[in-house]
Order: sequence, then C-alpha cells, then structure tokens
Amino acid sequence: ECTSGLESSDYSFLFVPGRVLLQPDREMNVVRGKKNKIDRQEIIEIHHKDAEMLSIVEGDSVEVQVNGATVRGQARFREGIQRGIISSTFLFGQLMVEVEANPDPDPMRQVKGLTVMPARLVKS
Repeated sequence: ECTSGLESSDYSFLFVPGRVLLQPDREMNVVRGKKNKIDRQEIIEIHHKDAEMLSIVEGDSVEVQVNGATVRGQARFREGIQRGIISSTFLFGQLMVEVEANPDPDPMRQVKGLTVMPARLVKS
C-alpha cells in the first residue's frame, strides 16, 4: 500500500501519469482542423477501496487535481494498482499536437514530465 503519511493532506493520493503511442482498444475521435486534435474519454485508474472511501463507483466522472491542473476522466478499478495511487495514460500523439500548437519558440521546455505528484481525487 502507498500511504507515505499523505492521508492527512487534501492531496492524499499520488498521481502516476503515463504515455503510450497507441491504445487500439480505446474509443477516440479525431477532430479535424488546421491542427488535428484527439478527443476521447480519459480513464482514471484507482484501487476499488480508495474509490469506496470517496463514494465513487466504477464509471463515475472524476477529477484528479494536481499542482494547479485538473485531469478529468472516468473512474476505472484495476487489479494490481496499489492503494493511494491514481493512474492515467495519455496518448503521446496528443502531446505532440499540443507542442506543435504552442507559440513558444522552445515549446519542449514547457512539456510536463511524467512526474509522480501528490493529488486530490474528487467525483465530478
């Protein structure tokens, strides 16, 4: 179990982000335009006992709040995920779309890393 003394804080979970190139089993829509955009329901993976404490059932809309940012998605319970961990996997391609659309002369310096961060989970 991942408890590390965080349970007394508002940010009592650890958010573990990930990236993949392709998830063929996931439904998504490509919004075509000057810059194509990927639109899909994100999945927020959590331990069923953590969800139970927050009155979250599988399929509920939830928000992960980290460091001033919010990730919205659908709660999914996954065997093997430790208590206290929240996980979500984003498409690497979407990151590249955001980098390409960024007007900064060096957009890579603004790319968020895959840092494990304290997080809050709320039902939305």
